[in-house]
Amino acid sequence: MKLHRLRTALLCLPLPLFALACGSGGGNEVATVSTDLLITDATVDELLSFTVKVQSLRLVDGSTGALTANVLEEDLAIELIGAGLAPRWVSRARLPVGTYSAVQATLDDTPAPLALDLMGTPIAVTQTATTFTANFPTPLSVVAGNFPRIVLDIDLGASLTGAVATPPIVFNPIGIVTTQPNATTPIGIDEVEGVVHSVNGTTDFVIDAFADDDRLAALGQVTITPSPLALLLDDSGIAYADVATFFAALTPNVTQVEVHGDLVNGGILASRIEVEDAGAGVAYTVKLEGIAQNVDTALNTFDLLVIEVEKGGSIAEPLITSLGNPISCDYDDATAIFVLDESTPTTEASLVSGQRIKAKFATFIGEPFRAVLVEIEGQPEFEGVITSIAGLPNTLVMNLLPGNLALGGSVATTTTDVTVDLTALERPLYLDTEGDPVLTTSQLKVGQELEVRGLISGPNTGPSIAAKRVKIHAGRARGFVTSVSPLVSEFTFTISDLEDPFGGTITVGPATGRINASCFFDDEASSEQSFYNLFNGLGQGESLEVEVHGLGLSNPNEIEAYEIEARVEL
Repeated sequence: MKLHRLRTALLCLPLPLFALACGSGGGNEVATVSTDLLITDATVDELLSFTVKVQSLRLVDGSTGALTANVLEEDLAIELIGAGLAPRWVSRARLPVGTYSAVQATLDDTPAPLALDLMGTPIAVTQTATTFTANFPTPLSVVAGNFPRIVLDIDLGASLTGAVATPPIVFNPIGIVTTQPNATTPIGIDEVEGVVHSVNGTTDFVIDAFADDDRLAALGQVTITPSPLALLLDDSGIAYADVATFFAALTPNVTQVEVHGDLVNGGILASRIEVEDAGAGVAYTVKLEGIAQNVDTALNTFDLLVIEVEKGGSIAEPLITSLGNPISCDYDDATAIFVLDESTPTTEASLVSGQRIKAKFATFIGEPFRAVLVEIEGQPEFEGVITSIAGLPNTLVMNLLPGNLALGGSVATTTTDVTVDLTALERPLYLDTEGDPVLTTSQLKVGQELEVRGLISGPNTGPSIAAKRVKIHAGRARGFVTSVSPLVSEFTFTISDLEDPFGGTITVGPATGRINASCFFDDEASSEQSFYNLFNGLGQGESLEVEVHGLGLSNPNEIEAYEIEARVEL
């Protein structure tokens, strides 16, 4: 099974102070601009997790091409796939006013990245390069008065080759960089850890913030403003009676908090705040992220297929290694706290097998490990291939792909028809290419692969899923361009390799690409016009190689292109 394209808006990483410009007798400091840096991600079909260690990041000066010094103070391990549900804020930096053309990243290859398949089994990875450069689509101009965000986007679909079933898979990192000129637009983020620095009545408070649960990666002082409906929990997991009681419990330089919410204008508008240490002891010692399995709400038990140890690695990792993964867990009906989608209080009834969760443990001694808080990050996910569209626009039928955790449980086999109900989607259908373009049901075709999130019910020989989100996986083909037609936004190319299914009838050989208005261009093409220019400017013996991501159309070998990577080859 080949790896699907993983469009990972990955690694918005720390870019601290650059050297200040000084003359021999002293000089003026270079003006700097505060910048927020986040990590976001997307799932990949055949992998549960993929962890890399970043050793250095350097910006490239847009005028001279010179590299800055490494802007990371220490190596940073990042689990790429898990950051998709809520981006991680990993650094705040002050960038000198100026123009930058790219980011150069160096990844550690000793040991190689850690990859887990859908059953939690480690998969061997061969890393062929440690350093890559990601160019900004247009030079980044850092201007006084702005508050930019920077995103380094690593495309695991392009970076990974090989098959999970026959490891090793090969990792050759490729990425792009994007920016947001101002940080005024709210963006939901994963939790931030901190210690209360100061309190402003019952309006807001300031924390000394950290990007990691072990509080090693400092973010600086950040203002926290609880939203009107924020869930405020004490260090026993009990909600405070009111906002005033919560603020009265905050002690500068003592109280430790975990903050969830939206990052905006340099502060956090909090949807949930957990007091972790009100001066009487740490509320929990271990936090794990993983997939819930074998959930039994009658017995208050579940197994946890551990993806990442977020806190308490020295305690948890030896035990998990000794006992094996997954581990057995339980909870107490009277004291356990369940939270749905970051900040909505819920009950054990919301916990079902297949969900990605975070679990906190006050102690971590032996099985069953008792969870004191379970954060349910979303509905269970099911990977499949469309087998019938006769019921559209309301329903479709799919078969699950091998490796789904539901197989043998809520779904009997890979040939079992699973009905997907589309009538209660929380967001429109979308494609897993840059920008998550919205699709209509008329664009769905038999043979397309998809990811469905929702609750499953019915017998395992004929189940149905009440879908909340449906993501269609783009088909992927490689080939060489033979002509371009700018006036109608089309091109022809000869497909030499089909890597992922488009739906419809797409085969190796001559094909037509119809460029969608939202098509994203990458590699040596940065726009539709530059794509045409590359082809029209080919020299003797040169050809234009493309990787096209998109959907099959009604006519054979016609593809609607939503993403095109183009490069000139000799």
